Amino acid sequence: TNTGATAYLSFLNTLAGSPEVLTNDMLENENLSKDLKDLFSGVERVSGDETYLTEMFLNGDYDALINYENSIIELNQKLIAMDREPLYLLYPVDGVAINDMPFAYLNNKRSSDEKKDNFLLLQSYLRSDDGIKILEEKGFRSWYGGVKENTNPEVFNKEWGIDTTKYLKDMKYPSKNVITNAISLYIESFRKQTHVAFCLDISGSMSGTGITELKEAMNYILDYDLASKDNLQFSSNDKITVITFNHEVDKVFDTKLGSETEELIEELNNLDANGGTNIYDCSKKALEILKKESDDYTKTVILMTDGYSNNGSYSDLKKFYNINKLNIPIYSITFGYSSEEDLAPIAKLTNARIFDGKNGLREAFALVRSYN
Repeated sequence: TNTGATAYLSFLNTLAGSPEVLTNDMLENENLSKDLKDLFSGVERVSGDETYLTEMFLNGDYDALINYENSIIELNQKLIAMDREPLYLLYPVDGVAINDMPFAYLNNKRSSDEKKDNFLLLQSYLRSDDGIKILEEKGFRSWYGGVKENTNPEVFNKEWGIDTTKYLKDMKYPSKNVITNAISLYIESFRKQTHVAFCLDISGSMSGTGITELKEAMNYILDYDLASKDNLQFSSNDKITVITFNHEVDKVFDTKLGSETEELIEELNNLDANGGTNIYDCSKKALEILKKESDDYTKTVILMTDGYSNNGSYSDLKKFYNINKLNIPIYSITFGYSSEEDLAPIAKLTNARIFDGKNGLREAFALVRSYN
């Protein structure tokens, strides 16, 4: 996400010694690599968007999160309303990543004087005392990183670690080439390694178009060269398990090196569709596998189904999850005639969410990859 990328660049800049601007040579520093791996080793969960990050924190048991100042202010307000302890904000002293949001008018041939007048009216309001008051009530700074003493003390609460009278040093963003290399290094080396278990529905209703689209989506996600074009690739440090299911658990495939998936892809391309649908036993099997995995990995289950589950028991899955006190999300992807009614309890149980794959499995699999 934009949040994660800006925070990551800020961490890079700080741990590199706060240079005037980050360079590719600095990214190759062994001490920087070690420091970043140490930092990211504390990650328990990853979110693909800010809204879900807040929901996940509120529904879980976590000590900290990385987000924008205004988002944490909003979260603190919710925590206090729930009679829970608010978070204390920490800022990198060597340079924070500031997300400036310009508001501009482009005068082109399709524009009219009326549109320009409306823009200027809105711009004038946002810059007025009333407009600034509304922005600050939402936790947005109406000034660029400097000092402002007369702010809303209930929103910019000093007890939360917020000091608007203290100047924030903003980092200078490096060149596009350096940012691209930095993101690649994050995926390949710096981030915490992940073990993802895919649960794939191969029931009879998947025959024809369904099984074809599933194979295409998995080929895209698992093919290192294809996925890397969109920064979605698994690295050699990651592990992948694929469990196929119909009315029961069918087959289990895995690879210990996430970048070497040729044999795994070949196995999946030979799948056939038949039988009923049992999302619960496959989910439980995936949890059993990930439960044995080291805490050196983040652990995620991705469940894809195209229909109602007519076999298995949610209560058995829930019992297993709670008895073992697991903190492993089961993200679901809907497809065909799948029912969110069956999937919603699983998402709630595991503090996860449901993705809509009915308009394209490939796009849905790409989106869910940003959550693990």
